[in-house]
Amino acid sequence: MIQVGQEIYWQIPSGINLEAILKDNPPAFKRKVKIDVFYFILDQITKGVWLTNIEDNRGIIEIHSTKLQSLNHDYKEYVEYLIANNIIATDNHYIIGSKSKGYYFVNLKPSLEEPLEEIQVADTVIKDKLGSQFYWEFITKHETKHYGHLTKWFNEDLKIDYKPALKKLDKVFCKARQPKVYSKEEIEGESIKKFKNLIAINNIHKQSFFCSVDFNIGRFHSNLSTLNKKLRPFITYKGKNLVNVDVRNSQPLLSTVILKKEFWTREHSGMNIYRFPSALNLLSGSPIDSYAVKSFSLDHLEELDVVFKDAETVIMLVTFLLEKYSDSFSEWIIAAESGKFYEAIFKKIHPGETFRKDEVKVAMLKFFFSENKHTSKDKKLIMDAFPEVTKVFERLKQKDHVTLSHILQRLESTLMIEFVSRRIAADKPDLPFFTIHDSIATFEEEVEYVTTVIEEAFDSLLGIRVELGVEKWSA
Repeated sequence: MIQVGQEIYWQIPSGINLEAILKDNPPAFKRKVKIDVFYFILDQITKGVWLTNIEDNRGIIEIHSTKLQSLNHDYKEYVEYLIANNIIATDNHYIIGSKSKGYYFVNLKPSLEEPLEEIQVADTVIKDKLGSQFYWEFITKHETKHYGHLTKWFNEDLKIDYKPALKKLDKVFCKARQPKVYSKEEIEGESIKKFKNLIAINNIHKQSFFCSVDFNIGRFHSNLSTLNKKLRPFITYKGKNLVNVDVRNSQPLLSTVILKKEFWTREHSGMNIYRFPSALNLLSGSPIDSYAVKSFSLDHLEELDVVFKDAETVIMLVTFLLEKYSDSFSEWIIAAESGKFYEAIFKKIHPGETFRKDEVKVAMLKFFFSENKHTSKDKKLIMDAFPEVTKVFERLKQKDHVTLSHILQRLESTLMIEFVSRRIAADKPDLPFFTIHDSIATFEEEVEYVTTVIEEAFDSLLGIRVELGVEKWSA
């Protein structure tokens, strides 16, 4: 969904001729059919494909029923019609208070040249709802009013070399042309990724920019953060290519902070667990709504007391483990601070074998982020190689397995968004730069300066040495 002047447009995959489908198979609804409700549902799935981590959710986009109901109380009829006509499908799985039903496109075949069809909202009642400030913010979560130093660079000077980018995209995502080599699931998974990047390319080309801040983990999302790494060389700002400075093996490096006792101490002058109420909420196993946690302040003392009391019990147990195994973490910490963490871990669990980076990265993701009870062969090898680290991480994930990943992502976003980016903006207000989670993209002549800012932030706030990589975005 985009807004141009006073008009609002749905964005749906090209190739879905909804008007023809409705004509050939008229819905038998209780009330008058509103085509804009169909478009709204399709628009929300499209938006989800573009803005969520589809690698994690396999292209299935969760949409809360209240969001669908906010536009039309009869939304279920519309969803069922789209499913019956093989336009979308659902996982039909929801958990009250935890997971919404997921939806995904069926037979997705958008045009390479025009991946999105933009359809003007026609229904005046729906247009009025969408035009209201409250509803618009509710749908898009544009919570960026305090991030003008980041959003201002998304302007007419940010461009993409459109046709070469499309050609590259077709080369990067080409499994559909080799159906005998890949499974149906692999081809379908790649088609969603291709569509996601088609949207990103299309919107940058059309100067339709999106910026938002994830209230849950604090990440800053934008057109660039959704773009595949191999397509970034086609990006320019004021006609100049950009250079990206990134933190090497960011998540493993940040995990070393968790293995230090001072992080779990309220009095610690650097970053500590008490600076992240949302993490305390997860540690406590509290039922407090996750959205409410972001605004915890002195007027929420009653809820905070509950969270702190339960979280303190877990913190005491973690601190006990850290003291007990304090001499056992050095190998893990040295590997993470070296910038060659994955090589070191692979050598540890597969001695004498040729390094396979993708394999060990997948295993490490499972080690960090999967539930304690879920094991795989390589995850088990990591657990056996680092039993003391495993015990600490499993303790953190005991009440909610997302707790560890939440803390790591909160550390990353706080460092890069709240400290590094704000310092750059204060020091050099006229310097264009873009954040992509654990990295900063800017002009080549500013790489040394940006490197210094990141290194100093990690040292002063976390007390760790960081290894940085520099990648030129040039085709």
